[in-house]
Amino acid sequence: MKSTCNEVVVRRAVTAGPDDTVLCAAQRMRDEHVGDLVILEDERPAGIVTDRDLVVRVLAAEGDPSSLRLEEVMTRAPATVSEDSDVLEVLETMRSTGARRMPVLGADGSLTGILALDDVLAWLGRQMSAVGAVVTDDVRAERERLTSELAGQASG
Repeated sequence: MKSTCNEVVVRRAVTAGPDDTVLCAAQRMRDEHVGDLVILEDERPAGIVTDRDLVVRVLAAEGDPSSLRLEEVMTRAPATVSEDSDVLEVLETMRSTGARRMPVLGADGSLTGILALDDVLAWLGRQMSAVGAVVTDDVRAERERLTSELAGQASG
């Protein structure tokens, strides 16, 4: 059974512009409680910047966060997925590209959300919980059937 990104995607992607400063981006990440910003140009994802990018590409390089613009530190042309992409295929893309977060695009190419590895893990956990419930229900039904049979044999 194919499961699509549409089932897993977080619809609230936080965005910024390529001319925004790194300082502004860091403050937005803090205020929005997110670890990434999708950089939009003409309403389309042109890049992505993560909290790790800010540490490695700015702070560790002793860059000035108040003057550096996001276009100078963002990952350009990030790997994206469509809403109808298969979740397992997306995991393979994440593995092969090293991306932990991927912008999700609608049929018209516009940004509809963000898919993070953490979201996929939470979704997989819910799937496994559903499988566990089926097994638990089957075991309970089998015990009840055996208990009923044994009670019938004892009275007969």
